[in-house]
Amino acid sequence: MLYAGISGVMIPVLPGWEDLSQLTLAAVCDGFRHNLVLTVRESSERSAKVFAEDHVANLYVTLADISMNLEEPVAFGPHDGWLFDYEFTSNGNVFRQRQFFVFRGERVYNFTYTDLSDRFEANMEIMEQIIGGTRFAEDGPSHDRFEV
Repeated sequence: MLYAGISGVMIPVLPGWEDLSQLTLAAVCDGFRHNLVLTVRESSERSAKVFAEDHVANLYVTLADISMNLEEPVAFGPHDGWLFDYEFTSNGNVFRQRQFFVFRGERVYNFTYTDLSDRFEANMEIMEQIIGGTRFAEDGPSHDRFEV
């Protein structure tokens, strides 16, 4: 299996700035690029529940016409986390996003899958495959081969 990552690159985080490292995977389907974005950030010592509550409050401020479908703790493959599923409107299009937060130590890993709302369910397996296949360095080496 091919794995994506950004290795060997370090940039300075200046005072007042926050490290929100991201990795994006995408594929074009019927003219729209559905995508999965992984954002890594510090948890700021908040519990998973408090972090989730703060995140939902921020979604309602940020997105127009948001409709929350699901908000609960779940597992994807070997990873336990907090799941958010919602729809929103942007530029006349209705999008659906599913965010899955994994809390590991002092870091929060936020997997966000975005697609057009009307085809979201048909492509949901993509998110599940990517998250279920994600390996964290502290878990030891993967049995899969890394291609570069």
